[in-house]
Amino acid sequence: MKIWSKYNTLFTRESVYLFYNSLSNAFVELSKDYYDQLMQYRPGEPVDIADKELGAQLIRMKALVDDDEYEIRKIRFTNTARRFGKDSLSLTINPTLACNFRCPYCFEEGHPVTRMTDETEDKVVKFISGFDPKRLSVTWFGGEPLLEFNRIKSLTEKFKSLGIPYHASIITNGYLLNEETARQFAGLNISSAQVTLDGVGAAHDCRRFLKGGKPTFDTIYRNLQAIGEHVPDLRVSIRVNIDKDNIDSFIDVYKLLGNKYPNIRVIPAFVSDVDGEGHLPCVMNVDEKFAYLRRLFHEHNLEFNNFYPDYVRQECAVRNPLGIVIGPEGELYKCWNDVAKPDKVYGNVDGGITNEKVLYDYLTKADPFDDDRCRACLLLPVCAGGCPYARIIDMDKKTNKACPLNVTNLADYLWEHYLCKKSRKG
Repeated sequence: MKIWSKYNTLFTRESVYLFYNSLSNAFVELSKDYYDQLMQYRPGEPVDIADKELGAQLIRMKALVDDDEYEIRKIRFTNTARRFGKDSLSLTINPTLACNFRCPYCFEEGHPVTRMTDETEDKVVKFISGFDPKRLSVTWFGGEPLLEFNRIKSLTEKFKSLGIPYHASIITNGYLLNEETARQFAGLNISSAQVTLDGVGAAHDCRRFLKGGKPTFDTIYRNLQAIGEHVPDLRVSIRVNIDKDNIDSFIDVYKLLGNKYPNIRVIPAFVSDVDGEGHLPCVMNVDEKFAYLRRLFHEHNLEFNNFYPDYVRQECAVRNPLGIVIGPEGELYKCWNDVAKPDKVYGNVDGGITNEKVLYDYLTKADPFDDDRCRACLLLPVCAGGCPYARIIDMDKKTNKACPLNVTNLADYLWEHYLCKKSRKG
């Protein structure tokens, strides 16, 4: 006989009866009779449902299971298999740590200005050749990677000569991403770019300015317009970093560019202080973030899948031995948050492993399936533990910054998701 899963949750709002299960990430509306019936069951209890159609549906949704622990072991196996998959080599390459901006919240502040040399470039190509992957993907990062656009071009030509299926993306501040540069991306297998705008006009310029303090918005905006009009195959995500100091900026950017070009989308992102000690007082807390997301939906009819649990079922590439960040001097990191931190270098493209602790911490430490807090959490089946970088910090500092926003007050988030879906149906 099947048991009632502990990963079920039922709740009601405004005479609507709702049911969610995180093993399958299923969410359905119930009749009051069904709701009252299901509310009688308790986690781990054997359940015999006379209504065969209802019983079959609950089994498909994993509301009724043989054993919750068995279901979690299956998920753990899937995650582990993906974590150590060997088909794809996923690299983040920093051709330089130099940047033409001096943003106050960026990790670049105070880092050395280093650039990749021809010698290091050749070592990087040799390093990649040693893996013999079936696929190669590269994210160009920095510093500002377009300061070393010629290095990107020369590395790309060598990557393509390896005969491995290859694609790339780039994270750039957008200042140098003019039409001429963007047109060259197709030949470099760069299909997508992320650009940050923290507002419109002065709202952006007070946060993202050139080293000398000069504004950047007008130049970036002209570049984005040119890409939208003349380089339609390049997908551009405009990231708006949101905190208490620019609470209205996302809406301003969305109104300006959100629906203007098919290849450009505007996405919200909250400024975080994951590894800090509260040094960024502008960072929103979880309640403020939820209130902000509700405001986007209720006042502006905007929703970016932030309410519903994200069905991850796989972890960040830092958990995979073939997920590697390469610095401009050939140094190796696991996470791009660690770039330019000497104590986080775990090796070099030509010298093997030099710091096993850093490497194996990222590969194995803070496993959510070994964490009592995670194992007790309703969202473990869908969340996969969140960001490994944040999880390791959480373990050391007894915090919970890796957790998704909807882990707290899940019913509130699900209700907002329900309202979103209802509004889309008219």
